[in-house]
Amino acid sequence: MVNITIRNISPHVRDELSRRARLRGQSEQDFLTEVLTGLIERPDRVELLRRIDERRARLPQIDVTEFLSRDAS
Repeated sequence: MVNITIRNISPHVRDELSRRARLRGQSEQDFLTEVLTGLIERPDRVELLRRIDERRARLPQIDVTEFLSRDAS
């Protein structure tokens, strides 16, 4: 395990983190560990967009004008 130090956190943020930990019956350490772990387990926006682009590239290209002209007939 490693230690992480975060400097210059506003008192409001610190107090809110403490409040949320207390509401869950957790120590601040356990609460923040859970929050940070959850954060990295979900893909961030950049990763999500990269995955979407990757999947889109594998889809076959379809000419929608063919379908539109059929519907117009």
